[in-house]
Amino acid sequence: MANPIRLCAIFAVTTITRSIHALWTTGFFVLFAVAASSFVIGQGVNVTDLIKTPPDMPLYSLNAMSTTDRFGKPSVIINYERKTPGTGFVRLSGMTVDGPLKLTGMGMITDNKGTIELGSFFSSKEGLSAELFLVATGSFAEEVPYACLVSNVVKVGNYSGTTAAREWNVREKQAYEKDLKGRKPPAVAPQGSNVLPASAKLVPGMPAKIGYYGEWVDAEILTDAPRVTVKLQSNGTLRLINRDGWIAAAPDVLQLAASTPNKFQPSVVVLPNTTTPVPEGYVPITDQMPVVPGVPVKAIWHQKYADATVMSVERSQLLVHIDEMDFAFDQNMERGTVLIAKETLPKLSEPDAKDTFAKRVPKRTSMEENQAAMRAKIDAEFERAKKESENFQKKIEEDIARQNAEMDRKMKEGMAGSAKLPLIVQPAPVTLRVPKEAEPVPAKLKLPKGTKLAACWGPQWSPLTVLEDTEEDDVPIHWDQLGNDAKINRSQLIIRKADLKAVKQEVAKTTSRTWRDASGKFSLEATFVSKTGTSITLRKQDGKEVTLESSKLSKEDLQWIKENL
Repeated sequence: MANPIRLCAIFAVTTITRSIHALWTTGFFVLFAVAASSFVIGQGVNVTDLIKTPPDMPLYSLNAMSTTDRFGKPSVIINYERKTPGTGFVRLSGMTVDGPLKLTGMGMITDNKGTIELGSFFSSKEGLSAELFLVATGSFAEEVPYACLVSNVVKVGNYSGTTAAREWNVREKQAYEKDLKGRKPPAVAPQGSNVLPASAKLVPGMPAKIGYYGEWVDAEILTDAPRVTVKLQSNGTLRLINRDGWIAAAPDVLQLAASTPNKFQPSVVVLPNTTTPVPEGYVPITDQMPVVPGVPVKAIWHQKYADATVMSVERSQLLVHIDEMDFAFDQNMERGTVLIAKETLPKLSEPDAKDTFAKRVPKRTSMEENQAAMRAKIDAEFERAKKESENFQKKIEEDIARQNAEMDRKMKEGMAGSAKLPLIVQPAPVTLRVPKEAEPVPAKLKLPKGTKLAACWGPQWSPLTVLEDTEEDDVPIHWDQLGNDAKINRSQLIIRKADLKAVKQEVAKTTSRTWRDASGKFSLEATFVSKTGTSITLRKQDGKEVTLESSKLSKEDLQWIKENL
């Protein structure tokens, strides 16, 4: 069984070590991932538009059960098992009431079976409520991104979503067919060129044609290796391709490559089996270079050349330490895959070179010491985050208690009632998705006293009540659950659509406006009373009511009725 992966949601997190590459947010909380065997960081997935799985992708079975973690907090254990073979980049994802659960810190799932643990450090007693599932992500023919549902959907908590995969659209089908064509070379050689065998001699810089999604396209050869690096002439991108059957060249080019290979010069310098250009001023380390520990070099790390240091030298291999990483990521590399600055080469021949560079060797700890230190950092960060969350809650409670105590004091001094305390404008930034049955509070809409609204409070929309009639941007409200009063800007408030309609109708019945007929010659100052399918009733300023045919009203009046009634 694979090592369990622990995911923890906390209120605020800083980077724990240089080994943890990414933090991400889901609504109000910050998430990060720690794998027992690695720190592979993935990308986010769009799980709101899942498509059905093609036959060449794997299928998995999931089951989940609720438990508690080592802090006594709610936790979810998920077991997965591959049922059918296939290829694809598979990871865990999910949906919550606030939208996709972006578990972007997790590595890819490659084992046939394994266990994932989802734990929480925020103050929810209920734990996680979500639908969880596995998705395979990528792009068909490097054109159309996809997210395929490759497992059953398991529910935890009380979330009642209906995650399902849809049928493919025409664009996805076409891209998938093109992707299939790109998995084997074209069957017929390009006109005027010969398809080269795997043993053919290639010269960097020579022009050629390569198989590209069922077609032959112009390219430049950059390396002569088991997998050939080429540069596409159409867009300048670098690619690694297989040799046998994928490369073709004109006879005259092949003849020139065999007789006068120095006629060709590559436009981009890369090392064999890579697609990362060699930085200017650097060359590969050869067996003849007297490299010693402490020499600064560059080595490929996540498809980029990163600053590194030689830790030890053993014949054709170098033990290389990536400067920005922990020692757990040190690796043995062949000399020819490591780069050295040209300006460093003369220093290697100096008499005191060994002692000079030895001073640059970073102090190394053992794997066990490094893992112990990392675990200690992670545990300390968990405790810090937990404490910070508790302190935040405590501060909120203290602020509310202080405001209530101040109000009680003022009331005892006889200053309550007509001399009300000014309400504090409280920020409530929107961090959650607006529910389908609600919408933002419109600007300048008169909100009657008692109108029900909602604002973000932690991981949920919290109910509010308007304290007095207002058209101001800062709305006086009462937090129904927290019990305190404040002002919140209406741009941070939402209202149920049904309540909004009722508010508009109430305001319309109490607001006098000028009504005009379709010709614009006649007008009337009145308030709305009622309407039928063909007429409306208005109340004039003298209290008398009048009924008018809707068809005779101006366009402006008809639009007002449509928007407010």
